[in-house]
Amino acid sequence: MHVLRFEDLVEDPGRALSGVCDALGIETSESLSHPTWNGQPLDEIKPWGTIRQPTPAANRATAGELSALEMARIREGASLFLGALGYEDFIPG
Repeated sequence: MHVLRFEDLVEDPGRALSGVCDALGIETSESLSHPTWNGQPLDEIKPWGTIRQPTPAANRATAGELSALEMARIREGASLFLGALGYEDFIPG
């Protein structure tokens, strides 16, 4: 099993994906270092999800838009995995 965290992917896509490629025994490519569609770089990620600009800052900002109730529900539902995956401080609670 290979864990690929979104935070790692937006911080350094090439580094994050190289581990997956190595595990699968396939070559890495320059196109892995940024979001692409059919090999063409994308400036904005749409219409997939709520993160339009794939950056750590945009990811944090989007998480900050969650209500206190949403954050509490996420924290409760994911409590077994928060520490193991490095999310103890990602969602305030």
